[in-house]
Amino acid sequence: MKDFIVFDSSGEPTIKVELKEYLERFFSNWKYHHEFYLTKYTGPLKVVLYRNLADDISNFKDILEFFGYNVTETIERRQRFQCVLDNDAYTKQWKRPTVSLLDEAKEIVRKLYKLETVSVISSVEQMYYSKYGKTITIV
Repeated sequence: MKDFIVFDSSGEPTIKVELKEYLERFFSNWKYHHEFYLTKYTGPLKVVLYRNLADDISNFKDILEFFGYNVTETIERRQRFQCVLDNDAYTKQWKRPTVSLLDEAKEIVRKLYKLETVSVISSVEQMYYSKYGKTITIV
């Protein structure tokens, strides 16, 4: 935490200049990336929210079908896809535990950058709604 969070004279946490500059570039690039695909790109597009995929690996089927791979076409494909589903349940038990020091630092950054993140996320959510007529919530 000491590497990128500093405390001002009143003892309040703040972000080091280097991290602030990095986050500004990151949010700018993140917004541009989404803006391009949601407003300018004219090819086929499949929007995948990581949390949906992480919550239910069977959503991976939609991604495969987007690329033209039918997971139910043959017995072998059904078995392979079932293996993906089974492996997901197995690997979730190996998920590494969170490190409280990092979680605390993330929360400080979230609080200090709340206005910037809300603005950028809101903009991307509006672009998505304009393109698909559906609401998404980016957390």
